[in-house]
Amino acid sequence: MDKVNVSSIPSKKLTTFVGIVLSSIFWIPSVAKANSAVVGTYSIVDQEVRVLGGGPLFADNTVGGKVVVSFVNGKVFFQLQPTTWSFLGSNADAVQICYNVRVIKNESNIPLPPVFCDTTPITGTPTKIDIDGDGNFDFLIRVTLNQSPS
Repeated sequence: MDKVNVSSIPSKKLTTFVGIVLSSIFWIPSVAKANSAVVGTYSIVDQEVRVLGGGPLFADNTVGGKVVVSFVNGKVFFQLQPTTWSFLGSNADAVQICYNVRVIKNESNIPLPPVFCDTTPITGTPTKIDIDGDGNFDFLIRVTLNQSPS
């Protein structure tokens, strides 16, 4: 088998290939979990910071999928691995999704919490999220339900 010199691959093609590989990796866990009904979905995206991911919200309050985050020109790269979700608010008009933070690379030594939970209104449209509390939004998240909470 011939070796491939990665530096000879145009960056646009390499980025597309890496995106396809990452997409297939973080969707496998959500497909594999079939023991609980899917009651909704979440998706997270932001091209400025390089955030991509999402997955199903299951009836047993577990979450599928995964979120991949890369910023500071690739010097910081981590995964948000969803663990649980729950309804919040008197009318169950928001959800809290919690994630384990798995640091893959942190050359900038940015302090990252081991666990991150975020509250998002159920709107079916993107909502701005401030992950680090600096008052600026870091990415967009959308939560959609298949059915009304009981």
